[in-house]
Amino acid sequence: MPRFSNNRVFRYLLLLALSMGTLGWVAVLHSSAQQPVGFPMPEAETKVNGKIAFVSDNHVYTMNPDGSNVVDVSALSGLSGLIDGNPAWSPDGTRIAFSRRRQTDTTAAIWVMDADGKNQHQVSQNPSNDLFPTWSPDASHIAFVRILGNSNVNINDEIFVMNADGSNAVNITNNPGMDIEPRWSPDGTRIAFSSNRDNPNNPGQVIFEIYVVNVDASGNPTASPVRLTNNTANDSEPVWSPDSTKIAFGSQRDNIPETYLMNADGSNQVNLTGSTADDASFPAWSPDGKQIAFTSYRATKFSNADEVFIYTLATGNINRITISNFNEVFLDWQPLAPGTPTPTPTPTPTPTPTPYSNAPISGHVTDSNGNPLAGVEMTFTGDVDTQPVIVPTDSNGNYAYNYSSNFRVTVTPAKNGYNFSPPSISVVGSRGVSGSFTANFTGTKSTAISGFGFPGATSTLERLGYAQVTVTRVGDVSGPATYTYKTTDVTAAQRSDYTYVSGTLRFAPNESSKTIIIPVTNDNYAEGDETFKVALGDPFLGTQPGTLVTIIDDDSPSPTTNPIDDSQFFVTQHYYDFLSRTPDAGGLDYWSGVINSCNSEPDPQKRATCIHEQRVTVSAAYFIEQEFQQSGSFVYRLYKAALGRRPTYSEFISDRSKVVGGAGLEASKQSLAYEWVLRSEFKTAYPDSMTNTEFVNKLYNTAGLTPFTAERQAAISAMDAGRTRAQTLRDLVEINAFRTREYNPSFVLMQYYGYLRRDVDEGGYQFWLDVLNRLPAPNNYRSMVCAFITSDEYQQRFSSVLTRSNRDCAQ
Repeated sequence: MPRFSNNRVFRYLLLLALSMGTLGWVAVLHSSAQQPVGFPMPEAETKVNGKIAFVSDNHVYTMNPDGSNVVDVSALSGLSGLIDGNPAWSPDGTRIAFSRRRQTDTTAAIWVMDADGKNQHQVSQNPSNDLFPTWSPDASHIAFVRILGNSNVNINDEIFVMNADGSNAVNITNNPGMDIEPRWSPDGTRIAFSSNRDNPNNPGQVIFEIYVVNVDASGNPTASPVRLTNNTANDSEPVWSPDSTKIAFGSQRDNIPETYLMNADGSNQVNLTGSTADDASFPAWSPDGKQIAFTSYRATKFSNADEVFIYTLATGNINRITISNFNEVFLDWQPLAPGTPTPTPTPTPTPTPTPYSNAPISGHVTDSNGNPLAGVEMTFTGDVDTQPVIVPTDSNGNYAYNYSSNFRVTVTPAKNGYNFSPPSISVVGSRGVSGSFTANFTGTKSTAISGFGFPGATSTLERLGYAQVTVTRVGDVSGPATYTYKTTDVTAAQRSDYTYVSGTLRFAPNESSKTIIIPVTNDNYAEGDETFKVALGDPFLGTQPGTLVTIIDDDSPSPTTNPIDDSQFFVTQHYYDFLSRTPDAGGLDYWSGVINSCNSEPDPQKRATCIHEQRVTVSAAYFIEQEFQQSGSFVYRLYKAALGRRPTYSEFISDRSKVVGGAGLEASKQSLAYEWVLRSEFKTAYPDSMTNTEFVNKLYNTAGLTPFTAERQAAISAMDAGRTRAQTLRDLVEINAFRTREYNPSFVLMQYYGYLRRDVDEGGYQFWLDVLNRLPAPNNYRSMVCAFITSDEYQQRFSSVLTRSNRDCAQ
């Protein structure tokens, strides 16, 4: 699971890796506390305030300064597997420069797009990492950071300046330290930046200070850099006031990150925000010079999410404009000329590359007699997605998928018992290519005998914590093969004795065996040996006889403890219950360490209170943090959007196992969406006879998104151009208004599906939904989480010994 630190060095290392935040859901303006002292506004007010750009979930978003009208402008690339960051508005507010890398690459480049996300194109052309773009005031040049050294050893980050079309990149710093976060002054005469150049190799400590270098109109230095801050804490993220007389920045000098303000010469350094939470991230000055946007944990300290706040200099008022459990980072504020509420993109100073476009790839699969072949797994392997995407053929043998026309993608068919001609087809796109690609295949029944071997029975000791079943292919293994698997109860119960697993085993040609791992719960019940079954089958021929797994009991008849009280057991169970996977060592150590940190408290009562509070914090994080929101929450939203209903528990855990965090997350989400639209319930609700307009309108109506006229028309136009039903469904479930509306209902539902491993009782569900809707965060969801993890039903999953009760939640 992701975890975030208040440490500024940690934040910078995150930037180097471009692991940027989690998806934020933005709502309307939310008031907060006031600061007692205001600051005078800069006199120059040549621009008016436009939108705020920010990064969430590896995409660039824009929103109004009150937090409304959130738009995912990165999404218009039509690509998946991308990591975008560091948005920077052009001086006229018509374009955004940003950094982008593909998940399959190790380096990023500077890209530029229009303010509405259109015309996305790469400008820097170098194998190094290029980050942190900033425009010259006349938009003819872009300064940026180029990482010349290894990101772990001998880091050498330099500031370069290039023409706006990416040509003629020149190093302007040439220093062995890390020079980062450049900001070109609005008057064009200086570039502010952060650097550790005065102590680049101090063991165990990286201290950044703020510097300014005078430059000419092309960004060439005209003097040596001048250091503006000088202390033993990190000072970074400088941003100029519109009149170039002041600099806002972040500092840790008061032992907690805060947002500071100083004159352009470094004098009069003053703490603006004065909070006990992290207030020092990504300041952005409003173009009219009256406000500073910044991110903070101050209202979300239990979920460690950066929210966006606005500081008004004249009054000291601070207003929160996003309401989220996730991170919004890398802020920049759009400047607009007076009287220009909606900017029109202006031509770039020199020609730019043609933007990426989407290319529909479709085809037809038949058998040797020309009959359509259903259920063929079409695997798309390319250089954008880190994992292959699988699209099954429908009952007519047809398939369709959209891929970028700028990359190579190979389409490979597979179905048990068939050989295909051709074995695969590669499609190679190029810039500016549009239109459709067709890849047809013929399947011939194989005469070779093949199948799988499956042990009739196996066993495991309960205390081992897992069982494993090995599937071995027999006969001809020269071709690919696919088998599904799932667990079912016999005398053991999935809610308390083991964790339900299901999935698909995909064997490559000549691959002979795979092993299924099933988590086993080491409870404290002396209940004798218990069994469950792992069934295996061809996904299109049905389930075949499986393996009986025996859990050998090793418990005493009179337990005195409950294992859920152990921090590592508690955290491990959350990985099983909410993330559907075994814990990684780093995550297990981190989250159990959060709870164990209370053990240093000498006072027993305070220690117990601390442990209780941290258990609630850790438990809530498994729903709130990025991994669940991008996997389990995605599954829930598919049901609510397409079918207008909640998934049942059995439906959820089955589909949940198909979307698990990690390198294959995006590919697994795409594959599930393509499988989803072929299901009978979906096909009944949305028959193939529907026009694109009918399909989109019914989908939006079912999801309760009215009127959403512009979004509907955009979806219809995209489908007319080749976008598939699966992609249209995916687009809808990611709409911010839909995600925001469904956040609380899914939070309550997961209390039952995660902690209790069963369907809801409607009265309890509605009670807790009312609590979340009516009462303010974080106490509303913390009260709910506390009630579930201290409930008898939850504790009795693991032992008859009850050590906690709902009375603990009143502490």
